[in-house]
Amino acid sequence: HGQPLISTDVLILDMDPDFSQTNLKRSSMVKPDKMFTINKNLVLGKLGELSPLIMQKIDQGLRLALGL
Repeated sequence: HGQPLISTDVLILDMDPDFSQTNLKRSSMVKPDKMFTINKNLVLGKLGELSPLIMQKIDQGLRLALGL
């Protein structure tokens, strides 16, 4: 198995009601404590799009990771 979840991690499970809106191929995890920036020229394409509910969870994880 992978690393244990921490409080900032957001799981996007394939059984989640919003999963079909994401266009992701499998369950995924967002790790707001591991965010970074890259030059947009290095981005090859878009993998999917997250629902407002999932984005709220990610926002909460970011706030927690940044101590806001």
